[in-house]
Amino acid sequence: LGQPKGGFPEPLRTKVLQRAGLEPINTRPGAELPTLDFAALKKELLKKYSKVIKLHGATIDDRDVLSAALYPQVFDEYMKFITE
Repeated sequence: LGQPKGGFPEPLRTKVLQRAGLEPINTRPGAELPTLDFAALKKELLKKYSKVIKLHGATIDDRDVLSAALYPQVFDEYMKFITE
């Protein structure tokens, strides 16, 4: 959803957070996620899909690495789809 300009109005914000048992997030979304080594992920994808690359001429470029990082299950399904 994101944050509306100026934040959510009180007391709505406090009531919703209390009912959900959550603390407010005051940092950038994703700031607390662990870092990701894109080069290592690319190596992993190249190894995992080496047969697909050889048989079907597929490649693993930066866009594929980003797709796999953001949507791993969808990327796996896509790679399975292009082999059929």
